[in-house]
Amino acid sequence: MKIAGISIWRIFAYFIIYSFLGFIIETTYALIMYGVLESRQSFLYGPFCAIYGLGAVLMICSLKKVDKSVHALFIGGFLVRAE
Repeated sequence: MKIAGISIWRIFAYFIIYSFLGFIIETTYALIMYGVLESRQSFLYGPFCAIYGLGAVLMICSLKKVDKSVHALFIGGFLVRAE
């Protein structure tokens, strides 16, 4: 089964990877800026922040059709992000 030409397992992998990276980056940023280590856990168990995973999956799926042209990808990313 595929969504926007991407398999469900690949979309799930993107979600997990970007949820983890978002958690790490947000925690590191808060540690550097404020000097405290805060719990930034969302409704998922473990070091994951679902909003980053969901945002990455939506961007990847919505921009799949314009990934052939760098200029179209840039403009598409701007339009998707601006909404």
